[in-house]
Amino acid sequence: MGALLNHVKKLEADAERAAKAAKRKRGEFKNTAVNWGDFHCVEAAIVLPSTGQSYYLARFEEANTSNRAVHDFIQEYLAKRGWENVEIEMEW
Repeated sequence: MGALLNHVKKLEADAERAAKAAKRKRGEFKNTAVNWGDFHCVEAAIVLPSTGQSYYLARFEEANTSNRAVHDFIQEYLAKRGWENVEIEMEW
């Protein structure tokens, strides 16, 4: 269980780095509803559904749920660091 927890903590750290990278590039995100002062990763998890394949989850606060530009940036950032099959959720 310790190795799994460490893996999820690494995802959380990488997701927080992704949020900071997005903040640095916020001028590139036009027409986006994000509270850049508080935008951050609040949760990282591995989801093990009984009916399908497992996946990772990274949840961010202070962004509109329909914010595709920031969502895609975060997902690409994580993919470049080896994180595949990560579901990104954004919420106010």
